[in-house]
Amino acid sequence: MTTKTDIWNMALAYLGQPSVNEQDENDRARKCKLFYQNAKETALRAHDWTFARFAAPLSKLDAPNAPGCVYAYPAGAVKILDVLAGANEGAGCFGRDAGFVCGPKTPWKTMLGPNGNRIIVCRAENAWAVYTASTVDESLFDPCFTEYLAWNLARRLCMTLTADESLLSRCERGELAALDAARYANVNDEKHMARPKCSYLR
Repeated sequence: MTTKTDIWNMALAYLGQPSVNEQDENDRARKCKLFYQNAKETALRAHDWTFARFAAPLSKLDAPNAPGCVYAYPAGAVKILDVLAGANEGAGCFGRDAGFVCGPKTPWKTMLGPNGNRIIVCRAENAWAVYTASTVDESLFDPCFTEYLAWNLARRLCMTLTADESLLSRCERGELAALDAARYANVNDEKHMARPKCSYLR
């Protein structure tokens, strides 16, 4: 079962650096802690990863003068994939075949609200969001994604730990190759997912 520390140590291994654990206070461990969360979130944003896809009803906000319905941006979302109307607002099926919820897609946009908070605006009542979640546990990561994230982290750590430009180029190539492999594996997995059964689909 993959852990955050496993990914740190994969990245360090790509750089030829000794392993660390989460309790360490050496420079390598501090840099892993500094860069990891941003590396994880940007890696999650790079694709619609099935293991990190989440669907939940949005929390509606009171905005009487808004040109539509206003919702709070879901906590823990790094990327909104779709916004769906409630199932009672018209027939339709969740187009990404994940089987969480039925309801038609609806146009939407994100912006800053009057209090500086991120909001979602659309015309659908009782809307749901489908999004990539940053809160997904490392134990759920696909192995190909884990390799991509480790290369992503290694690239960030490279110059601060090694100052080796040729190694940085290797990390950049490794990251791109791992991203391609992870995307391919994810798309291939999706092709084999069962289509959700809806009463109005025959």
